[in-house]
Amino acid sequence: MSTTPRTRKFLALSIAVVAAAGIGLGTSSASFAADNSGSNTDPVVVNTSADTVTDGTAVPFTTTVTSPENATAAQVAADPSSTLASVTSTVDPMLAGYPNVDYAVTSDSRGGSITRNTVLARAQSWVDEGVPYSESSYYKDANGSYRMDCSGFVSMAWNLPTSRTTWTLDDSSLTTHISDSQLQPGDALDYDAEHIILFAGWVNQSAGTFHYYAESNPRVLTNEYTGNINSSSLAGWPTSDYQALRYNNITTDTVTTAAQTFYHAVRGASGTWTAFNSLGGADGAATFAGSQESIAAMPDGSSQVLGIGKDGNIYHEIRNTNGTWTGFQHITGADGATYFHGTDTAITGLPDGSSQIVAIGNDGNIWHRVRNANGTWTAFQTIPGISGATAFPATKVSIAGMPNGSSQVLAYGPGGNMYLDIRNAGGTWTGWSELAGANGSATFAGPDLAIAAMPDGSSQLLAIGKDGYVYHEVRSATGTFSGFEPIAGVTTTDMAASSVGITGLPNGTSQVVAVGNDNNLYQITRNTNGTWTSWTAPTGINGATKFAATQVGIAGMPDGTSQILATTH
Repeated sequence: MSTTPRTRKFLALSIAVVAAAGIGLGTSSASFAADNSGSNTDPVVVNTSADTVTDGTAVPFTTTVTSPENATAAQVAADPSSTLASVTSTVDPMLAGYPNVDYAVTSDSRGGSITRNTVLARAQSWVDEGVPYSESSYYKDANGSYRMDCSGFVSMAWNLPTSRTTWTLDDSSLTTHISDSQLQPGDALDYDAEHIILFAGWVNQSAGTFHYYAESNPRVLTNEYTGNINSSSLAGWPTSDYQALRYNNITTDTVTTAAQTFYHAVRGASGTWTAFNSLGGADGAATFAGSQESIAAMPDGSSQVLGIGKDGNIYHEIRNTNGTWTGFQHITGADGATYFHGTDTAITGLPDGSSQIVAIGNDGNIWHRVRNANGTWTAFQTIPGISGATAFPATKVSIAGMPNGSSQVLAYGPGGNMYLDIRNAGGTWTGWSELAGANGSATFAGPDLAIAAMPDGSSQLLAIGKDGYVYHEVRSATGTFSGFEPIAGVTTTDMAASSVGITGLPNGTSQVVAVGNDNNLYQITRNTNGTWTSWTAPTGINGATKFAATQVGIAGMPDGTSQILATTH
């Protein structure tokens, strides 16, 4: 989509339109369709009888029309980019993070500052009230009195003093041109000669899918739709003709989010991010909050998530390839216990479609379990310890599934030092080995660690030392170690962090995420030649500049994207 000014299309028309009788709130889209034979026109309003409007009604008024739209109902219906949004939960997905508010406002606030929250709530009100389309009528309710076409609808949502048109909404005194990637809920996409829609939030920004509201055609009531920014057409018009606009007086809502709430985002292969969305909780809860999380990529493009809830029990769920979630289910414990109560946990995917989890139980030992590709689980077993011990005590644990079907487990074990153990594809364990530290130290100890499998059979280790800095090393496919080296910081020589995650990508790069000492989430990429990019900070919740977090995990997907799981601070 172009972000540069385009030549406006003005048709030299001057048509006096006198509307028919007023259309009531309950009028169906079928009976309303005859209003202007299915054409979608957005007029320039010269004069009206708007002062005669009564609450909850649509009334006639006189206008002069120039540059009419000409999107027929069939054209809109045939547009492959737009479908009615499918709402499968009690919470509208486009309003996630934007709780319902009272959209009634007083007239003296028109044209002033308005939050994104309120813009979406006002837009949703016309959907709830079933407002039909008309370029020759106004609709009055608690929002005020606005023309019942596409630009009148956006004017209403933004609480403008009057109903603007598609081209007068594209006015630097009112709106600012932005790029597609900058779109946030409450912004608009405007084809200034023809049509405008209200952007309501990304479904999957890397895939280009999003929700939007629109008054599109006399045959349809105000509604919500799902479109794709990468499609050839959008709401019946060429996508390339739309300009992304931001109302100059729109503000980001201050939203209070519960601490340790799980959020998920996707980083595209090109480096763009989707918005962070909260995960639904267990047993129908709206969100999931807990003390620890882990995410793993599966060969089929799905991902699997583990979380330790506030009740201390471990829960598991799957994100399907189409982006839907199965919902959290608790994991049964060892020896027939209903739950597994743990202090730390991690999950990894294997090439055969199975996954493996490790967890530190209430006894302080590491337990291991396999989820088969068909969804069945093996029983929990302790990982053998050192010198013939039946269990291995630890404080932190991570796991990586290797290309050859083996898995590598990294942990802070006895004495707080770092150890590595390998589970062969046949299920046997090689035994724990203590790893050397950084700068010639005999051991490595610290508060957090992570391990990732690479396509060439090597693995990469990440850890926070006792000095609070992040260190990285490579274990080759032959078992040799490169030695721990510090990673440069955002603005400092070394990166200080409280939580870290690492994943390998199919192209041989790796990605690291960390919660910095400012409590914000950061991401960095290690290239195949061993060099590092600079740290970047993904946008936070509801347009916040950064994501304030306590814990973080990352999974590299087969398509080159990565999925990030983070808990709020």
